Amino acid sequence: MLHINITKRLDRFSLEIALDIDVPGITAVFGPSGAGKSTFAKILAGLCAPDGGQIFFNERVFFDGAAGVNLPPEKRGVGFLFQEHRLFPHMNVFKNLSFGCFAGGRPPCGDVAEIARIFGIDHLLQRSPSSLSGGESQRAALARAILAAENFIIMDEPLSSLDDARREDLMAYIERIPPLFGIPIIYITHSREEVTRLAQRVILIEEGRVTGCCGPSKLLKKGRHTASRQNQKYEGMDNQ
Repeated sequence: MLHINITKRLDRFSLEIALDIDVPGITAVFGPSGAGKSTFAKILAGLCAPDGGQIFFNERVFFDGAAGVNLPPEKRGVGFLFQEHRLFPHMNVFKNLSFGCFAGGRPPCGDVAEIARIFGIDHLLQRSPSSLSGGESQRAALARAILAAENFIIMDEPLSSLDDARREDLMAYIERIPPLFGIPIIYITHSREEVTRLAQRVILIEEGRVTGCCGPSKLLKKGRHTASRQNQKYEGMDNQ
């Protein structure tokens, strides 16, 4: 169980999230651009500190403002898959994956060679990140996130920079992760297609607030709404 009750102010935008997530499988965090999804993901991973509140995972304290506890990212056991891949350019693919194993001094969460084989990048282990295609780079970043994940993985819009064929390919890999490795995923997106394909549960965030929690079957037929800050549109969902 992931318990979150945090606040964060950024200029004129405020994030206030109070939420308990039963994390097995894939949980989608869904909403328009500018809603606070990526800020929420960074706070959860320890990349950004909230102003106050608490974050617990299975009774382990990640953050407690009143107690002065704020675990650094490498101590949270959270894999993170960024939109931009963010492989280390000075390391080959093998070293990038191996870095994920030992982040924070934890033992490896899996075998590098075996996970590379599962993700179809075993022939790329000695290559530099700059020589990889977009799909290869994202699969390498995904494998590294798995090797770093002691508790769960956060994916922040991981498919938005890929073309349709590569998106379909990577979705097939992502949906295999919970049953194959037993690792839960918190999946940040504004894509209704990705939610309905991948998620077991959906959390809707609008303007820094949770406005709905339900199963993906509750996503409404296409509805067009306007996000107040950026005037961007998204596909809606009903609330429960």
